[in-house]
Amino acid sequence: MPPRKMAAAKAQPDHGPNRGQASASKKNTARDTPTNQAEEQQIDIQAAITEMLNESQQRISEALQNRQNNLLNMIMQCDNMVNSPRKTGRK
Repeated sequence: MPPRKMAAAKAQPDHGPNRGQASASKKNTARDTPTNQAEEQQIDIQAAITEMLNESQQRISEALQNRQNNLLNMIMQCDNMVNSPRKTGRK
């Protein structure tokens, strides 16, 4: 608990038969606090960004692999044309 919240909690006296126990209205799950909601939202956003980055990286890798294969094929075609006996007159 941050120091501000601890100080605020200590400043409020607790009287009555249920002293020391939070009432039903004061019982919040960790998810109900604005800080935890913001943290969970940030984690969700980070997870979504990470997923998008991974997908983009995968698409880029595939595109680069395709380009590399295409260039290799073009080089092989050029090499075949240059070294072809039909084009050079060699037998």
